[in-house]
Amino acid sequence: DEDYVRAIGSLAGKADIILPNVTEAAILSGLPYQENIDRNYVNQLLNGLNYPCAVLTGVDFDEDSTGIVLQEGTVQHEYRHKRIGTGCHGTGDIFASIIAADAVNGVPFYKSVKKASDFIKKCIIRSQELDIPLTDGVCFEEVLGKLKTD
Repeated sequence: DEDYVRAIGSLAGKADIILPNVTEAAILSGLPYQENIDRNYVNQLLNGLNYPCAVLTGVDFDEDSTGIVLQEGTVQHEYRHKRIGTGCHGTGDIFASIIAADAVNGVPFYKSVKKASDFIKKCIIRSQELDIPLTDGVCFEEVLGKLKTD
């Protein structure tokens, strides 16, 4: 409800970095949610969020790829992967954990976002190789050793 949205917005307002998906960004920015997104809508979301560092996750400009759009101050980057399967539970938590660890360790923001995105892709691929239903989450333990620390 609206009280919850205001509370989350207040909490997020204290953050240095936020990582909303498109739905969360629409709610936090007060913009209507759109199923089919384009660059103009993504820019509206990021501008509406008004955070120094924001990563908009789950940005699907087409059905063959998925990715993120990162805004750091006035600089914007896009990073994409070929779509592998459908949505996967737990990937946002893994993504956020990598970003948080890298922020504490002084890793440049865009480098961290790319590393987290690449790692999630490896997790999804390994989960498919093991026939783990993606609705059960991804198997990150099998590929944890491939998470680069540099």
